[in-house]
Amino acid sequence: MIRKSSIPCSASVLARWNIKFKCTTAYSVIFIKAMMKLDSAPSQSSSGYVGKGVILLTILAGTMAFTNPQREEYINYASDQLSSEIKKSICKESQVPEFLKGFSSALVNTCNTLVVNQRHLIKDTVDKSTTRQNAILFSVYTTEIAGYKYQTLGGFGNFLTFPTKEPN
Repeated sequence: MIRKSSIPCSASVLARWNIKFKCTTAYSVIFIKAMMKLDSAPSQSSSGYVGKGVILLTILAGTMAFTNPQREEYINYASDQLSSEIKKSICKESQVPEFLKGFSSALVNTCNTLVVNQRHLIKDTVDKSTTRQNAILFSVYTTEIAGYKYQTLGGFGNFLTFPTKEPN
């Protein structure tokens, strides 16, 4: 057990670190010793900042590598995006021919249902038309469907899709 008398309880150390508690418990004594050691340490040179920067970059790189999305995650993401795009561009009343306007809501509902029911086919199509470039910290996915080229950056467990390139 640490005795109170063996640890000097410096008021200047406590004031400098904005610490307001009594120096009687063993935990506070250990904490005060650590603070006094930090207080008496010489100021760090710029090499100390470089070391901290290297540690932070290592932590960032490890986090990026750990959260780099896998191909299956991208396939799910891309098939959801493609399904939404199909629904927005094809499954709408303005796409229904004039002579079928009386059935437009039924046709739009059927189109939406068809897209939902064919999800596995959309997913399979995306899987077959996708290439992945794995850079360990992030991945770049390229998907080419119907002449459109979609490029997506995957990192930190998320995806960022760049604007599509028009078909040639």
